[in-house]
Amino acid sequence: MARTFYFALVPRTATTFSSAYARHDENVFSFTVSQGEGDFCSLSVTIEKPSQSLLDPARPQWAWFSMGDGPTATPLFFGRVIGIPADVQADLVTIEFLAKPADFDNAKRARAAALKVAPYWDDAFIDPQMADDPDTVMEARTEVWDIDRVTHQLTNTSIIQGEDGTIALTGADIPFDGFSLSYTEAPLRKVQLEMRAMWTQQMYGLIDVTPNLLAAFEAAGSPAGFVTSYTGTGLYDDWPREDDAIGNVYSFGPQVIEVADGKALKIRYKAVSCQYARKSADTTQKPDNLKVYFRRWGFRIDSKVKYEVEIDRTEDIRFNVIADIQDIVNDADDQPAEVITLSSGNIGVPVGPSKEIPIGDVRRDSYFNSVRGARSIEYGLAHARALLMRRARAVEIKLTVPFDIAVLANCRKSASVIHPGLPGETAIGKIVAYAFGVDGSDGAAFGSITIACMAGKNTTVITNPGNPTWASAEYVGADYQLFEGRTMTALDDTVSYQPPHAPLAEPVVL
Repeated sequence: MARTFYFALVPRTATTFSSAYARHDENVFSFTVSQGEGDFCSLSVTIEKPSQSLLDPARPQWAWFSMGDGPTATPLFFGRVIGIPADVQADLVTIEFLAKPADFDNAKRARAAALKVAPYWDDAFIDPQMADDPDTVMEARTEVWDIDRVTHQLTNTSIIQGEDGTIALTGADIPFDGFSLSYTEAPLRKVQLEMRAMWTQQMYGLIDVTPNLLAAFEAAGSPAGFVTSYTGTGLYDDWPREDDAIGNVYSFGPQVIEVADGKALKIRYKAVSCQYARKSADTTQKPDNLKVYFRRWGFRIDSKVKYEVEIDRTEDIRFNVIADIQDIVNDADDQPAEVITLSSGNIGVPVGPSKEIPIGDVRRDSYFNSVRGARSIEYGLAHARALLMRRARAVEIKLTVPFDIAVLANCRKSASVIHPGLPGETAIGKIVAYAFGVDGSDGAAFGSITIACMAGKNTTVITNPGNPTWASAEYVGADYQLFEGRTMTALDDTVSYQPPHAPLAEPVVL
């Protein structure tokens, strides 16, 4: 089939392809378009030495590369020049272009902001210094970035299944020796997930001790509702003041002590008889009696005691996350687990743009058994699953395919292969690289596709409601009591796990 290839140099603003770009601004002898998963697509084009200097500021730095098949031109690539040849005096020079959007950084940050959703994002366990890094959002996802080679649209694509469909390849599409199979890193069977939550457990408040004080004074003889004393000035002056300490935890709160109306006390004075001796005229000492009256002071009081407790707490949780995968290496069960360690910041203070306090109530003595803590557990499980999924893509198959098939490939597609040279003659995987082009030495068109295949078993995840440990399930559900042996699913039903406790709606206080 006759093909015509066009190469048009354009300004940066010419982001929409039109038939006006189906032209030959330079004579193209050969080209290669290639892209790897998560990378920008590149165009390497060999052209006749241009008449205008490649470094001339007036020379357009962007190019549309397209293919004409009959009256229609199909864009294959749009990008900016990134590399020029060292020997610009040669008859043929090779120039490199990259399909990197002009506003790539802003587009990536905007796309990342939209992906900061549970369970793949948890502000409680994200380092604030890394929260604005767009790549941080991918750490718990089984996805990578993808940039379209023509439209420059930035998307996130699964490493497992292509969103844009599957290219079906058979033996008729592939030469008998047109493939190579290789094993990458051995699949990972187990991840040990360790999570640590940290906060300052706090309790503070007021205790009204007025009834206790009145009861004590009443037991000592004061009338009900009063504090009385025959040394009223001393009692008043020595009465505690707010913020006076009582040990390390307690201190006095607001205090009120007021002199009561004298009429409120039935007994306002106490008479005490005293004997004393006085000298008579005949110098004979004779005893005499004297009554001394002491005022009975009455006070109305209101007394509060403050308490404030702060304890730095940490709570650890550990999971073994196990992947049900095929055995590719011997002694797979003895393969050591990889460890993922996630630590929170202070979950007792506002975090993230929403200013949410993850612990909710700082009186709690446990975080992971709360509803919010369950979200953090699923975030940790997402981290573990992402690592297991990446390592499960243990087989790569590189295929030689016709140019017309390779042109249809991108890193948002999968490919299935039926070929007698493959073990089991069948394979399916996500496209992780592709290339197509024309060799200028002989004019031959070529294409290749590389797929990554997973070593899974397509196991169905199941759940178990468990057995209630306190009351019947009809009376009290799993939101209030522990169900022994209960398993839950997470991450679109791809992971099942047993929660550490039943989520508690109310805090456990000191």
